[in-house]
Amino acid sequence: MPLKNGEKKKAIDLLETEVFNNPVNVNKYLKIATVYHDMRDYDRALIWIQKTLKLCPYVGRYYFTASMIYKAKGDVANAIEMMKKAVSYSPINFEAREKLRAFEGMKKLSDYFIQNDIFKLHREAISNPKYSKEDAVILLYDTRMIYQGRGASEYQVESLIYLNSQSVINTYKSFVFPYYGSVQKLIVENSEILKKDGSAVHLEVKQGQVLYSSLEVGDAIHLRYKIKNYFKGKLADQFWLSFYLNSKFPVQTSRFSLIVLGEKKFDFKITNKDLKPWESIIDDYKMYVWEENNLQEIIEEPFIANDLHEMITVSSIPDWNYIANWYSELSNLSIKATFEVKEKVKELMKGNENKTEIEKAHIIYRYVDEDYGFNNNVSFPQNAFIPQKVSKTFDVKIGDSKDISALFVSMAKEAGLDANLVLLFKKTGRDYDPLLPSINFNHCIAQLHINGENYFVDPTRYCMPFSALNYNLLNSNALFISKDVASSYNSELVKLNSPDRPLNSKITDTKISFVGDVAVNHRTVYRTGSESAALRSDLRDLDEDGRIKKLNTVFSGILNKNIKIEHLKFENLKNLNDTLILDYYFDYDNYYSEVAGLKIFRLSWTDSLFSGKIFSLEKRKYPLDLRTYTSSPVVKETIGT
Repeated sequence: MPLKNGEKKKAIDLLETEVFNNPVNVNKYLKIATVYHDMRDYDRALIWIQKTLKLCPYVGRYYFTASMIYKAKGDVANAIEMMKKAVSYSPINFEAREKLRAFEGMKKLSDYFIQNDIFKLHREAISNPKYSKEDAVILLYDTRMIYQGRGASEYQVESLIYLNSQSVINTYKSFVFPYYGSVQKLIVENSEILKKDGSAVHLEVKQGQVLYSSLEVGDAIHLRYKIKNYFKGKLADQFWLSFYLNSKFPVQTSRFSLIVLGEKKFDFKITNKDLKPWESIIDDYKMYVWEENNLQEIIEEPFIANDLHEMITVSSIPDWNYIANWYSELSNLSIKATFEVKEKVKELMKGNENKTEIEKAHIIYRYVDEDYGFNNNVSFPQNAFIPQKVSKTFDVKIGDSKDISALFVSMAKEAGLDANLVLLFKKTGRDYDPLLPSINFNHCIAQLHINGENYFVDPTRYCMPFSALNYNLLNSNALFISKDVASSYNSELVKLNSPDRPLNSKITDTKISFVGDVAVNHRTVYRTGSESAALRSDLRDLDEDGRIKKLNTVFSGILNKNIKIEHLKFENLKNLNDTLILDYYFDYDNYYSEVAGLKIFRLSWTDSLFSGKIFSLEKRKYPLDLRTYTSSPVVKETIGT
């Protein structure tokens, strides 16, 4: 511990002894060089760093240390030469790139971006009469991206939101920084609340999240954070980003700036707007700036498919096939079946060797659904974009959509089936059509090729019938990933659908008989496709009392009356057949209500599709989209006597 106690000479003696005993421990050489550098004995530091480089001549961080030693000696030429090698061997060493520009007498690239006076913007907003009636105003939304090549890309986001009503404040509870920890590094440069008196309250960031607990009318939320990308492989030489210009609140200034190597080719597109950037030259780089000011808030209409955002997308990825090949190379390493997976497939196929391919697929699908589907219907929070090893998913029984789908594909291939992954832009609201190639997928399923037919299988949706597709997957944008690199093909985005899938439908038939003031209802419910999964997952794992209690709770809430369910029967509750049938009787007292001498009653609908929002506007600009009205394309309910 002499180094920690400041006894540097003693520390060097100990380190040199360790080097003598283990002359190939290169990190000890580096440590000695660093200690001498700290002691300002640059000549000895140089001797030891040169020994380090002789042992390991292809490690960028060693050249970085050498460069700093030369710089301390005043030898700028050698400092520059060493720093260039540091960047060459470690392209994603952002500090080395920054130091190199400084040694060569150039400004930081980030210094070329427009600088914002946050406090001035807030002061002006408080006194600006045009904002007095606004609930909130986005005073600034500024995104700045730098691409330096070979994996070194980063972007900074700065936002300033002025809050002018308590109702809006109540919606601002927290902010989660959007990044993938395995391939990106988050640096929060500023997280604060600007108060009306001109002071600022710093907010602590914990686990990538900031909480807002002391907001008041007139405050502004200020965030500035940077995300550094550490992509490898084919993606290391590419960049992509999307940026929204407008919002549900007025926007005072919305800006997107990009600094990119001059020779790097990329494309950009903008939705709902014709906006050209202004350009400038910075050394070997070019800077592009898209900016808009005084944007009106987005005025929504109920039940529309149109995305009203103005969105800029930039991407240097040449095409979707580039992404498919990249994902195939990396994911197929994860999909390779391990001993445990192979043994499980042997167990499942024992006695089923003569089954057809589709029957074998059903067997594997049922196993994955029962053992892994529950509570795993999540998108891409884990391990960024690449599935974890199937052995890990198999053991811990936890994973996101790409992990569970990769396990299914691995087991299917082990059983001799032709299977591969499919990446999706799952619809989280309105349709999303990516403007340019990117890897912003949020879901993953599997594809099977059997007897000339394609089956799409989502093993992450618990209790889902085989090859059924949920409404938010239908017609979503999909990218097929080849089953191995050797069989790579030209991939393009397609709209996901299949004629071989079960139809999603909800059909309910109710017969009512009256006994005095009691209405006895005999109801038969048919659910097919993904609609059967929703009901099956609620009821399959409960006992009969639990199922009756669950249904009682649901229907009592709908009818606002206490009901009693009897004679409950199911078909296909325990299996994954396409159609689930539920049959039961229920009754409730005080069926009638007296109004002006008339007896009136409310029909016991299970699904009320009416919404007054349809008629809330005198004039519509956009057509109705019934897909946002109900999730199922077939809904039929009849009530008779």
